[in-house]
Amino acid sequence: MITFILLLLFGYIAAQPSQVTIVNTWGCGKSVSSQLFKYDGSIKTINAPNRCLDWNGNNWVLFQCNGGWSQQYEYNPTTKFIRIPKTNVCLTPAATTTAKEQYGLAAIFKPCDGSKSQQWTLTQEGAIESVLLPGICVDYGSTWQCDDPNSLIAKFPMCNNNLPSTERAKDLVSRMTLGEKYAQMIHDTPAITRLGVKNYLYWSEALHGTLSFVDVTTMFPQSKNISFFLTQ
Repeated sequence: MITFILLLLFGYIAAQPSQVTIVNTWGCGKSVSSQLFKYDGSIKTINAPNRCLDWNGNNWVLFQCNGGWSQQYEYNPTTKFIRIPKTNVCLTPAATTTAKEQYGLAAIFKPCDGSKSQQWTLTQEGAIESVLLPGICVDYGSTWQCDDPNSLIAKFPMCNNNLPSTERAKDLVSRMTLGEKYAQMIHDTPAITRLGVKNYLYWSEALHGTLSFVDVTTMFPQSKNISFFLTQ
């Protein structure tokens, strides 16, 4: 099943962009658009209109700003903790070093413990930088790419266009964590930025005609439902 899904990622079946954008950590870059935020009780992206950082209980994601408790944060510039008051959890990097191999690991929330690992600096530019790991920032858009010769994944078999797609998919699956595999089993799959996998929406079997969650389209009755009623 996983191999089939990964074959989709390599272009066997067209898919729309996912509605899910998981927030990760990445190497800080000067004025990188996907690392710029505005804090006003919520944490809004500067370059994505009406998008706020939202804790869904499993991941930190970009979501439409709604003022809900999962989008409300306390930031103390003295203690440098980013805390969700309702649940008393604090932002914690999953990365343990600044090594590029750990770029793309998720930004997660854990019970506040007062440790340095939960301290963050909100820079004047709008970046959220780890105090424990200087040079590591909150990010929602950076990713490794196969066609970038400087990318860590460029020499992986999964990026070799001369190999069969099945071999490329198997190589990619072997590098995924259990959590990443699990997330690929649903129709609305998040990106795996550390492996260059884009986010996708696989709900594209076209039984309704052409369906888009972005544009206005016409939805037709599902053919299998029509056939069911015609046989009754």
